[in-house]
Order: sequence, then structure tokens, then C-alpha cells
Amino acid sequence: MLPAPFTLEQIENYLADGGVTLSNTTFIKCDQSVVFDFVSRPTQWHRWHPATHEVTNAPDRPLVTGETMCEHIVVVGQHFKAVWKVFACVPHVTWIIGTITNHGASKITYSLSTVNGGCQFSRQLQYRSKNWFMRLFDHNLIKWALTRQSATALSNLTKLLESGKA
Repeated sequence: MLPAPFTLEQIENYLADGGVTLSNTTFIKCDQSVVFDFVSRPTQWHRWHPATHEVTNAPDRPLVTGETMCEHIVVVGQHFKAVWKVFACVPHVTWIIGTITNHGASKITYSLSTVNGGCQFSRQLQYRSKNWFMRLFDHNLIKWALTRQSATALSNLTKLLESGKA
């Protein structure tokens, strides 16, 4: 496990001062437990999320509270690494991770529920840039790019899981 020298409280305090929240929801014709086990397995993120180049230092299984991993990210032309820590894991219902990097802080919440024989999957991303200059773009350019990436991610996830190729 990688060290994560930050707490959820530190992340939330940082986000409270001007952070941006993006929320996306999709319906997946798949069992809720299958969806949860796939999305909480970071080694599979590159298969559905366009920002994820690679994940290292993680087992190929769903991560639980307290575990960490390193994601190699590409966002708005920026390439960087983030050590994420799992702060909450309620199997098949909720998964919360957070990170603080040289670029800023982020918190992601996955929420799942059974609806009409399938799964309603919601992904909430909260972020705030660290650099004052980049913060000027948090609510416009960065939000626009992350909104597009998030929508693509959920579309990819839905197609992948419904195809049975996950």
C-alpha cells in the first residue's frame, strides 16, 4: 500500500473553499454487485475512463476502506500521478475515494442502487485546483473538459458492462 499523507477532512476542507462538483448517473442493465465490483477495481478503470492512463500499486480486486493505489491521469493535456485512498466502502452501495496532489484535491463518490432489474450508478466528482492560476479555469474550461470525460466514462462503462465483456 502507498502512503496517503492526507485525510478526508483535509480534502473536504480544501474543496469547501471554491471546489466544483460534477454529477453523472447512468442506468446499467446489470446486477448492482457486478457494477460495484467492477468500478471499485481501479486496475480496470483504463477500460472505461478516458482520464485513466494506468493504475499501479493496486491488487486486481475491489479496494476496501484504507487501501490506496496510484493512478496515472491525463486531464486537459496535463499528465500526472495521483495516490488515491479509499475512505468509505459499503459493498455494492457506496465507494468514496480522495486524493491531494500537486495539482489540487479531488473526491469521487460512487453510489449504486437497484432499479427496474438493473443498476443505477451515480458518480460524483468534486475537485479544486491548487495553483491560483488554474483555479481561474476550474469553473469553466476544466469543468467543461471533465464534464465531457465523465459523460464518456459512464457511456463506456454502461456499454462495457452490458456487453458482458467486463
